[in-house]
Amino acid sequence: MHSVQNQIEILRCNQSKKLAEQLPVRGYQTYLHTDQGWQYRHRTCRQLLLKSGLKPSMSRKATALDNAAMESFFNKLKTEIGELSQFHSVAELKTAIQEWIHYYKTECIQIKLKGQSLIEYRQLAS
Repeated sequence: MHSVQNQIEILRCNQSKKLAEQLPVRGYQTYLHTDQGWQYRHRTCRQLLLKSGLKPSMSRKATALDNAAMESFFNKLKTEIGELSQFHSVAELKTAIQEWIHYYKTECIQIKLKGQSLIEYRQLAS
């Protein structure tokens, strides 16, 4: 499950809590990732994340490998969507991001998942 926002606030923690409540219980930790890490420094945000059962996804300073999976995902997203200047509005950009995420989850074949999409792999694993 994902959410795309166009405002930088203190992590929009209330929305994060609502998102966490909608997630199925699968027996593993749920992480919240932002492409900016400064929100996690705010005590209010950290408290709301703790109460909602979310763990912040972040790296130590100058240690990108701590968060390699998310960094890889965002790198693919930014590369495949293309130049931001091609979008004429925030709404157009958000639509492109949503469409790319749908493609990535349902159609993008990944060798590490035995030639399946994320959705196919999860369905077989459950």
